[in-house]
Amino acid sequence: MVTQALLTSRIVGLFLETLLFGIFVVAYSVGTWLLVRGDQPRSLRTRNSILLAANTAMFGLAIGVSLFCTILSLAANG
Repeated sequence: MVTQALLTSRIVGLFLETLLFGIFVVAYSVGTWLLVRGDQPRSLRTRNSILLAANTAMFGLAIGVSLFCTILSLAANG
């Protein structure tokens, strides 16, 4: 019975992680579009490039950590 509960919790966790990651992808896309659009004053371009770099770094870290944890979990528990 413990294995059934563990399997159910992992399936629910995977579903929630996928849902939240999808929301994050949409937020990243909208944020990136707002930062790179060309109709902004020159004084904001430096700030926007820094924010774009931070935004992209957070997105990359989210993908990396998520994949690492998923692969580690699958490798450890077969």
